Amino acid sequence: MRVRRGAWLLSTIVVTGLGCEHVDDAREERDASPTAVPTPVTAPAPVDASADTGEAGVTAPSRLARLEALVAALRAEPDAAKRDTLVDGFITTTEGDGGFPILEAGKLAIVHVDRERRGGTFAVAGDHNGWSVTASPLERVVSGSDLYVRVEPFSPAGVRSRYKIVRGGAEYFADPLARRFAFDTFGEHSLAVAGSAESHRQRLRDVRDRTGRLPMRTVEIHVPAVYEATPGEGLPVLVMQDGQNLFASKGAGSWNVDVAVDSAITRAEVRPFLVVAVPHGPDRFAEYTHTTDSLPGIGAVGGLADAYAAYVVDDVLPAVRRQLRTREGAASTAIGGSSLGGLVSLYVARARPDVFGAALSFSGTMSWGTLGRTNPTIEALYRARAPRGLAIYLDSGGSDGGGCATLTPLVSEERFDQYCESRAMRDALVTLGWTPGSDLHYAWERDALHDEAAWARRFPSAIRAVFPRR
Repeated sequence: MRVRRGAWLLSTIVVTGLGCEHVDDAREERDASPTAVPTPVTAPAPVDASADTGEAGVTAPSRLARLEALVAALRAEPDAAKRDTLVDGFITTTEGDGGFPILEAGKLAIVHVDRERRGGTFAVAGDHNGWSVTASPLERVVSGSDLYVRVEPFSPAGVRSRYKIVRGGAEYFADPLARRFAFDTFGEHSLAVAGSAESHRQRLRDVRDRTGRLPMRTVEIHVPAVYEATPGEGLPVLVMQDGQNLFASKGAGSWNVDVAVDSAITRAEVRPFLVVAVPHGPDRFAEYTHTTDSLPGIGAVGGLADAYAAYVVDDVLPAVRRQLRTREGAASTAIGGSSLGGLVSLYVARARPDVFGAALSFSGTMSWGTLGRTNPTIEALYRARAPRGLAIYLDSGGSDGGGCATLTPLVSEERFDQYCESRAMRDALVTLGWTPGSDLHYAWERDALHDEAAWARRFPSAIRAVFPRR
């Protein structure tokens, strides 16, 4: 079935507010139902029209048209569970086609789902309406539904447009569905338009592992201001592990990676690039390790790095490239992390040199496999098969503890930040053909701790090595 579009649709939205009902929540009783070669730029992929319509060559419905169709379907569906399914399907489809909010044909559509069913009134307040809590009320689509919508004329004019959702005229919060967002002294705010003067972040919700071996997770992307200022250009990509604590807004324990990247770009120290922050799953030991090992008090753990590599390459990166303009090819794609995140970054880059041209390891757990067992370490794997053309950054804090020969791997890991193992990895790479200062970069911060503050101090020099200004 085709969805009708055009002037009729837009006039219907403006005049009728999508047919939404004004509901007095206090009176309503809820429904109890339950390198040298230029690399190509990848632009955000268009929606497959035939997938949406079932007809080859038929233009896919616009997002506003899908919203109009959703409202009609909700009004015709008496079953609450089926209405929820319709809403979930619409959200999934829209998130795969530009995301929220919907900005199309001179209209801005904010969609909010009151999943906690707190009720009350909702409104949109932002730059576009002078932060008024009354000018742009969200309307409940159908009595008993948890979907609220606001559609109104919008002229972005190429500048950043911030907004929040307001409940009850006083409770402000960022739009949970918004793809673009940023932070200020008042916390997180959503962005209808990112603008070209400041960096922002984007969120890809629930990126699934197509194999089902690993849990889905929400990925965040730091987007520098130059991205919006140069709409025809794609940017290189740095995939970072442990995405939970990379950015300044994460509070104590953050690397402040976003701040460091923006500063380096402003100073023309690096090429602009996107930072893709992938959070670890519940079993970090397993995802970030290539083999099993034994740890005191824990026992045997690890060994899912191949599954994690596939998730990053086959699921995360394609999701990013569908929604953002990126530069393809290993020469424009790097992977990095700290501790076990540094280990798995070295492993993934070795496994997929066709995808990654650089790996960054901050205090990487080089001795994994020998902490309590006799399995191959990452150094042993590189000695067995070394991918050429891969640039590597290694670092550590700590020291040799009086002599590397006297330290067991476990003691080195727990007390000396793997200094001896990181140095041994550097030396191994040199014997394998890497050239210090060219495709091999090594840093030692004497006695530095194994923590985010130390990695934050060393991060700027790492990105200058991997993404030098050309």
